[in-house]
Amino acid sequence: MITVISKDIIEAIILRLQSKRIITSKGCWETELSSKSSGHVQIMFEGTLYYIHRISAIHYLELNQDDSNQLALHKNECNNPACWNPEHLYIGTYQDNFHDAVDKGMLLFGGIQYSKYKGATHCINGHEFTKKNTYIRPNGNRTCKECNKLRARKRKAA
Repeated sequence: MITVISKDIIEAIILRLQSKRIITSKGCWETELSSKSSGHVQIMFEGTLYYIHRISAIHYLELNQDDSNQLALHKNECNNPACWNPEHLYIGTYQDNFHDAVDKGMLLFGGIQYSKYKGATHCINGHEFTKKNTYIRPNGNRTCKECNKLRARKRKAA
């Protein structure tokens, strides 16, 4: 279930954030609020915690709160999860978020940094890893869609 934050609450949070805004040398907007272990910052308002980069994206970028596939993401140039500057954010999907994390070398699966395999351009059968031909599994592993089709055909023929 999606919880839509009212415009009044968003406006009130933005006003509070603007009063505490610190602009870094890289143009990031930060606050004196503490961050989570991920570096993302939350603000408590009327007993509820809100991620400030998401509030910023709703307010400045018109992130659609009714669309659960829309996320407030940091552009690759901004490596600061505490930043809520709308110029450093964009509206993306879970897959965009995953690709950003791979590009930044931030993913770890089974003790192996996923970015080590970032350079692989083809699957073990020689099919190119393109956005159209690559499925990202929930655990972060890449799967070649062409290989999946071939395996399905073999199973069907058997």
